[in-house]
Amino acid sequence: MSDYSFTYQQHNFSPEQAANATLYIRAGKSGISYLIAADNQVQAWKDHCNWADVASGNVKQLLSRPYQQVVAGLLPDTLTLLPEALFSSEDAPVYARYLDVKKEDKVFISSFIADNRLLYKVDADVIKAIGDLFDVQTAVPADRGWVAAVASSNPSSEYLYINIAGSQLSVLSFKDQKLQLYNCFEVNGIDDVLYYTLFVADQLQMRHADTTLVVAGDLVNGSADYQKLSGFFKQVQMSDLRVLPLPYDLPGHQVLALTALS
Repeated sequence: MSDYSFTYQQHNFSPEQAANATLYIRAGKSGISYLIAADNQVQAWKDHCNWADVASGNVKQLLSRPYQQVVAGLLPDTLTLLPEALFSSEDAPVYARYLDVKKEDKVFISSFIADNRLLYKVDADVIKAIGDLFDVQTAVPADRGWVAAVASSNPSSEYLYINIAGSQLSVLSFKDQKLQLYNCFEVNGIDDVLYYTLFVADQLQMRHADTTLVVAGDLVNGSADYQKLSGFFKQVQMSDLRVLPLPYDLPGHQVLALTALS
């Protein structure tokens, strides 16, 4: 395992210490990202691993170790937010019809944030790929921790918050520090990210020139993708929220959604 290519790894990290560590996983259509933490410190992180790699070799061996705890988040294929006051478990099948659920898909209902329930569908192929990696019934919405972290930071009504995870974009906005919008989109590159982000801004009647974009996930500060986003908004900034203490050389915005699963 010493030759395994992590995105980040502590010099003294050893998979043999799994019994004293927590494994955080975010799973979606294009694969998973995962992070291993022990004693409130990040030990290792992989930003993206496709499902073919998960099913074989070193990755399967690493993820199958007897961790002290496994915390898993599922990225929604489609979703809808339901006010807690209006939610009824008897009506859940009616709401699920709007998610275009196929026979093999799985539908989950979870508490979310600010008196909202999240009703979301996970694609059948993702459920099959997960296999015995973790119990999907114990999983949580992959963005719930990230949304909660943003909500606790006194979010501005003039900010849009996004998280980029492989082929999925999550977009979040608040108005008067209350959740205004949360949605997910399947993307294929920065042009799709830009399209859906501008689309949401327009739907919320947010002027691009007055809007700050706060980014978590797969974006490198100063990169060509960063520059493309910067050309359409007042400002683009990397999220500075932290859930776990991080070493100086680990980009906090890239692991925020993973560490927030805790």
